[in-house]
Amino acid sequence: MPSQPPHMLREYLQQKDQHLAEIANNLWRISRPIHERQNRPDSNENGPVHVQAVEDNIWRLLQTTTLLNKANNLGDFMPFELFLLSCAACCHDFDKALESALPQGVEHGRGSGDFVEKNMNILGLTRPQANAISSAITIHSLNPDEFQEELSLLNTNQASTVGPYNLQRLAVLLKAADILHCDNSRIPSLGIEPDKLEGLDRKKHLCRYCTDGWISDGTRIFIQASPRTEEEIKVVSKCLGYMKNSEWPAVSGSLERYNFPYQLEMEQDVTMQGGDLKQDEKELLSRYLKDVIAATYRIDIQGIYSMSGAGHKSIYFPIEQHYTPLKTMSNPARLEKAVGMIRKDVRSAERVPLTDLLSSHRRLLIIGEPGGGKTTFLRLIACVLAKDALEQGEPVRKLYLGLSLDKPVPIPILIRLSALAGTLKKGCPAVNGAVAWRVLLQTMEELFGKENSSLLKKLLDKGGCIWIFDIRFVQVKEWSEMGNHSIFI
Repeated sequence: MPSQPPHMLREYLQQKDQHLAEIANNLWRISRPIHERQNRPDSNENGPVHVQAVEDNIWRLLQTTTLLNKANNLGDFMPFELFLLSCAACCHDFDKALESALPQGVEHGRGSGDFVEKNMNILGLTRPQANAISSAITIHSLNPDEFQEELSLLNTNQASTVGPYNLQRLAVLLKAADILHCDNSRIPSLGIEPDKLEGLDRKKHLCRYCTDGWISDGTRIFIQASPRTEEEIKVVSKCLGYMKNSEWPAVSGSLERYNFPYQLEMEQDVTMQGGDLKQDEKELLSRYLKDVIAATYRIDIQGIYSMSGAGHKSIYFPIEQHYTPLKTMSNPARLEKAVGMIRKDVRSAERVPLTDLLSSHRRLLIIGEPGGGKTTFLRLIACVLAKDALEQGEPVRKLYLGLSLDKPVPIPILIRLSALAGTLKKGCPAVNGAVAWRVLLQTMEELFGKENSSLLKKLLDKGGCIWIFDIRFVQVKEWSEMGNHSIFI
């Protein structure tokens, strides 16, 4: 079997340059006590989680590109540049833990950069390495105008023993990755008591608590959040608005120039209501939902005929009444483990109905043997949601799918493998997070027509849809970068 792609920047670097990977890993080990000292239970600092998240965000950004003829931007970076990015992520917030007496108005980035240069021997770095890392982290905490001014002074053709590299590009990626770590991964290990926080600290905590993370469609990055209370909704809107309008402009222009996603959008978990649609859009949506129901409402039983002389027509039954509920493992540690269990015909003792997982997972990957009912389950989801969206009788999504009736009905978008395969054969590049969105839009237009596709895109932008993919043997990880809720088999 082909080797699996690495999930961390340093794992990839290990494949490309073991010596640089050893230096980077050593730096991360040495720096752990400094990261630990950044933890502040009375605030929002969580050093070890944050620095690792910044490195992971850099890695995720490297997997993207705005170019249609490329899979990602990773191939444009030398191992030495990847090494510098990893080290910069590790060191960029050093000064938050060192308590240096910075002059009034001086940002912590400068203190972190100075520390790296003064302690390069202890950190296991050469002078050129330390200087490059310091240059990137010194300016990462500046406001947009100051950042752009200092960025222009960095070399775009910096010499090194392995060839020239673009120091400006590295500084932009570091700052973008730092901005993008605004989610709830900072919360669990902090032990914060929110009621004791005040002012900006409370607002930052609530925003991070409600923010799920980010995804990209190639040119855009979506910050997804799920506020529930009135206070959370106000805080999330204000904080994420500040990020978009006051922080992101520092990097958006440079990201576009370097072929990275550059538009930042906010996506709250609020489904678009019918009142938000124009009358013609409501009618268009109604026709689309009726088409979904017509394609999914029945189970055909092959080999049983309804009457004498009926030929080879199958008898059929309403899908809700005759669908056999499926069960699955509740929490497999890894996808490989799940696949191994299926291949060995081993059954987990912890098995739960699939419907129990729909309400608690934004993305759900269903693996099973052929003929096990996976596709029928997807058809059931599409049919039930379409009927509830059309308000055909009493809502039944709670009964058949375990979904709350308190939340608006997501509009189902069911796409089969054959439709995706047809689009990919027409010259699309290899599927990854950067091009998946464009492939899906093209597929939707071919399946549902231009008007329906435009309406569904509008609903998708508001978080009002659920993707249902019957795609089997494709790169599920790349397709899972899409927004909204997703179900794969």
